[in-house]
Amino acid sequence: MLIGNESTFSPSYFFSGLIISNLAFLASLFIFYKLLLFDYKRGVAITSIVFLLLFPTSFYFGAVYSESLFLLLTLLTFYFARKKRWLAAGITGMFLSITRIVGIFILPALIYEFVKQEKIDIKKIKNIFKLFLRLWPLFFIPLSVFGYGIYNFLNKGEFFYFINAHGNLGNGRTVNSIVLFPQTIFRYIKIILSIPYSQFEWWIALLEITTFFIVSFLLYLSWKKKIRLSYLIFSVPCFLLPIFSGTFTGLPRYSLVLFPIFISLALINQKLIKLFYVIIAPILLFLLLMFFSKGYFIS
Repeated sequence: MLIGNESTFSPSYFFSGLIISNLAFLASLFIFYKLLLFDYKRGVAITSIVFLLLFPTSFYFGAVYSESLFLLLTLLTFYFARKKRWLAAGITGMFLSITRIVGIFILPALIYEFVKQEKIDIKKIKNIFKLFLRLWPLFFIPLSVFGYGIYNFLNKGEFFYFINAHGNLGNGRTVNSIVLFPQTIFRYIKIILSIPYSQFEWWIALLEITTFFIVSFLLYLSWKKKIRLSYLIFSVPCFLLPIFSGTFTGLPRYSLVLFPIFISLALINQKLIKLFYVIIAPILLFLLLMFFSKGYFIS
């Protein structure tokens, strides 16, 4: 219950946000561990969680941002799916797609998961009809997005206002067309070559384009390491959608919820690469946190 700028549970919206973010993050770590145990040994599970905690922008999980809640709902949805609790998966997937528009990509991932678990031959039309009948809980997911669109239409006169609003943030993001990532890479190369490295923006541009290449490689590695395909069906579009808007702005933060990249890091056999990550990532985490705490834009 909220009254003015205060709530029943804390003195302000800000502290309420902190409580929600931190509790959601703690819960997400527990669910991540439980989810990993379906496929991996305890050592891999713990290492994946440690690599997540050390990621240079992981401090956003404790801030008033949607990362921790989005990660929790993502992991819960997959956990329920692995347990064949499809109604629960549909409900958490519904809240996931409301939390962030990329949450809608959980739908094809869950459909694939269902087909895989139930060993359904989708080549037969009869089986496709049965599939739709049995998957009815998952249709809460698109209905939630449609419902939010109706809310936007009634209040703002525009069904896709929640998408178009991103174009008004002044961050160079395009919402009415697709920009291929080679164009964005070229744009970032121009930025790096045209402004002096003494400017803070130069380092942020370097962070964003570096994140793009590293996460792209880790997602590819996730596929090579045969990480569960449903996880990638969800994660790859979540990664690509912001990129196709013509900027890598926010990518170091958006990548936090792409949990397969931390599994792939844990599965790397080369100890030197893991050691490099364990040394460099905390240093970057500390530096970025210091700038973030002073009000600088990080991601």
